[in-house]
Amino acid sequence: MDANKVNMDGAVTKVAQNFTYWDDWVRLKEVHKDRQFIRPEVCRTYNFGEHGSSMGQFFNQYLKPIKLNDAHIDWNSEDLSYLSEDKFLIKFGKDVANATPVHGSDDLLKAHNLYVDVRIQYNDQGDFERVARQFGVFEEWKQMQFCI
Repeated sequence: MDANKVNMDGAVTKVAQNFTYWDDWVRLKEVHKDRQFIRPEVCRTYNFGEHGSSMGQFFNQYLKPIKLNDAHIDWNSEDLSYLSEDKFLIKFGKDVANATPVHGSDDLLKAHNLYVDVRIQYNDQGDFERVARQFGVFEEWKQMQFCI
């Protein structure tokens, strides 16, 4: 399959050129069209190979450490209604708004002993990349795309 095309609703659609990876594009609301969507976004796939669209660029650092769940969970008996879009967005929004704002690892270390939820803030792309490096988070700057 051509990496620049995705078949949805029987139509072949060209992936927008400003998206590096197809999964960023498919998360757009106008693309997923309210199809099943898990919140928070939980990856339901697993990368078994080192080489792909990124040519293994980030495999060892970000993908290799990911482990498959080994605990059996009877999902049919679990109440997952809290993950519905409306409920999840309200609760998540409140949690983020009520979290203690911190900036960088120094502030986070100070907040560590407080046992509170924190919201790590940054000022711009360069600041985000510095903060991401401090925490070992993927530092790629992406367009602000929300599936709300």
